[in-house]
Amino acid sequence: DLTATGVVTATLVVLSVAGSFWLLFRFAAVFFTFFAAMVLGTALRPGLERLHQRGLSRRTSAVVVYAALVALLVGFVLLLLPLVLSQAGAAATKLPGYVESVRQQWLSSSSATIQRIALELPFVGASPTLPLATLTGAQAFAGSRLLGSGVFTVLAVLLLGFHWSLEGEVLVRACEKKRSL
Repeated sequence: DLTATGVVTATLVVLSVAGSFWLLFRFAAVFFTFFAAMVLGTALRPGLERLHQRGLSRRTSAVVVYAALVALLVGFVLLLLPLVLSQAGAAATKLPGYVESVRQQWLSSSSATIQRIALELPFVGASPTLPLATLTGAQAFAGSRLLGSGVFTVLAVLLLGFHWSLEGEVLVRACEKKRSL
């Protein structure tokens, strides 16, 4: 039997599930940042505990562990950045040849769909690389915005992870206490 309260309840349940999925989709980057921070804080907690057992305060232990982590990250970036840039430059010089090779293979395909896709591939001119001077302001702004967003996300994960390392157990206990009430 369908009652008015049953229909309203079912509708509210469906709407709340759909709304929850929409929120999860809409704020996926925020949820990922919090999740990464919680994983990082949990992974570094044994190192913090070991330093705490050796006589350092919890906060000092966290600062030492996170300073070492930041130093490792900066060293990793500084060592790998020249290699990545040189390989990206080499790939950029070979890209026109690869695109043209794929275009020729696809144009000789027996499938009409693949031939149409080949005709839609972008034409890469004779200049294999785009000189930095020809970048438009919008392209430079988009690149700097992407870089800034990445740096901000890494900093947010580190700061939230630092907080989770120090206060995570307290927060979990508080949530468990509230749930038992």
